Amino acid sequence: MKQALTALVAVLAVASALAAEDPPSMPRSEPYVPKAQRIPSQTPAAGGAELKAQAMRKLRLRFDQADADRNGALTQQEASAAGLGYVARNFDAIDQAHKGAVAFEDVQAYLRQRAAQARQRQ
Repeated sequence: MKQALTALVAVLAVASALAAEDPPSMPRSEPYVPKAQRIPSQTPAAGGAELKAQAMRKLRLRFDQADADRNGALTQQEASAAGLGYVARNFDAIDQAHKGAVAFEDVQAYLRQRAAQARQRQ
């Protein structure tokens, strides 16, 4: 019994010491890390044209991943199944040629059209 108790105390001491240390692989910039322990990014946040370019690259990647039959276009069902809700919800407006599928260029044209409309309302 005494040996078991001693072993338990030793395990608890080691566990306590390990819990006090930051693991070296801890992603310190993630949102679940307390603010006091976060390490700020060394690269400045993108803005303007670079931010738009990043967004388009991400959208293109998601679009290509959603293209299940690899034909270069998405149906409304493909967009919905891939979680591209914006494309699925606005599919009829994006598909101005009424082809039943939209190319990435169609999505881009729709986004430019919406941006222009928003600027006119200001």
